[in-house]
Amino acid sequence: MLARVTGDSADELERALASASENVVALDAEDGRYAVAVHKVTYVKRFARESRVGFGAG
Repeated sequence: MLARVTGDSADELERALASASENVVALDAEDGRYAVAVHKVTYVKRFARESRVGFGAG
């Protein structure tokens, strides 16, 4: 999945993945809001110049 999200949303996802304390993170994107199950995310790639996050779920 690839989503263009706000920088704050990308930061929130990274924090949730690092701490594993949250089950679901809401990402604000151009086309709406995504609810992401943190425990199902297998990788994240963040593009620095553009506010995009791509991740895989297993």
